[in-house]
Amino acid sequence: MIYEPQEDSYMLEEQVKKYVYGKVLDMGTGSGIQGIAALKKNNVKSVLFADINPECVEHVKKVVKDNRAKFLVSDLFSNIHEKDICEKEEFNHKFDFIIFNPPYLPEDKFDKSINNVGGKKGYELIIRFLEQSKKYLADDGNILLLFSSLSKKSIIEKKLKEDYVYESISEKSFFMEKLYIYRIEKKKIFKGHRGLVETINYRYREKNIIKNIIAVKKYSRTEFYNAKKEANILKILNKKNIGPKLYKYDKKNNSIIIEYVNGKRIIDFMKEYDKKIIFRVLEKVLEQLTTMDNMMINKQEMTRPYKHIIVRQIIKHTDLNYEPVLIDFERAQKTDRPKNITQFIQFLNSGRLQYIFKEKNIHVNRKRLMNIAKSYNKNIKENVTKDIISCLK
Repeated sequence: MIYEPQEDSYMLEEQVKKYVYGKVLDMGTGSGIQGIAALKKNNVKSVLFADINPECVEHVKKVVKDNRAKFLVSDLFSNIHEKDICEKEEFNHKFDFIIFNPPYLPEDKFDKSINNVGGKKGYELIIRFLEQSKKYLADDGNILLLFSSLSKKSIIEKKLKEDYVYESISEKSFFMEKLYIYRIEKKKIFKGHRGLVETINYRYREKNIIKNIIAVKKYSRTEFYNAKKEANILKILNKKNIGPKLYKYDKKNNSIIIEYVNGKRIIDFMKEYDKKIIFRVLEKVLEQLTTMDNMMINKQEMTRPYKHIIVRQIIKHTDLNYEPVLIDFERAQKTDRPKNITQFIQFLNSGRLQYIFKEKNIHVNRKRLMNIAKSYNKNIKENVTKDIISCLK
């Protein structure tokens, strides 16, 4: 028997349309509604439709005619390693997104269907899924998980906190239950020269939705680089919508609690996307750097900003946009001669970027770019973004 789409299916489908990209696993595919929605997105490379029920898999095979799709009968991840599934790179066992709308109801004497029941208490299948899924999730991958208040939300969250960070992205109340959709990531720790950044769950409310995924940046005990210095800079820049949001400065632990920016480093982003999108992102970066120059704040890493600009997906009025976020402001400082734009022009002229530009058929007027940099050094101009982008064709 195939689980036909119902309210929970359509609720999850909306989030699939917003978030999903790359290599996708539609776990417990049922009718295939989630994977089909994913295949409608141009930035989805592949979808693996998996279900324990052979009838479901055969049904989806007949419905889906897309060479990005693959199909598998599997009890959760038990058959994901099969050679015929993993022999092609696009169907290896690391996924950018795993979608799961599991059976989540507690067992009762009237209903023991695998389409509805998630175990004796309702949460057992979800717990088993969470224990296994981290092995199959890419380092920057996400899980979209739907579950019910009847599934013991507190137990599911307790399990999540062992290996993951998460946030609620959609909630809906019905007569006897409330449905939740969580976006879930593996916990991350990034070690640097001056300390480390760790993702944690830290509850705060934003636009009536509880957000959970936060980054804690902990500094080593040094005289020059410290959390207070970065916190002060972020307080100023956040007013201009620059940098990750600052939530708290912790003097005792020499750390700051900031928004976690989930996305791709700018170089990796440019390798994947087309010329039109690259130009839009560069325009947004240049606008932020011009604002910083006018504020007399110098970031200092813009000649090699590989780790310092993250590009993330955002949804505005149902449209998909890409937003560059400048991160790591521990070296930023007030100065009479800011060089953000001139340093970024050097980056645009760098050999590493020229190689990417060539692959994307982007032609750069390097001589004119350098002339713009020389002129800008003498007089900071508001319209420099337009001048710089005009050098890229």
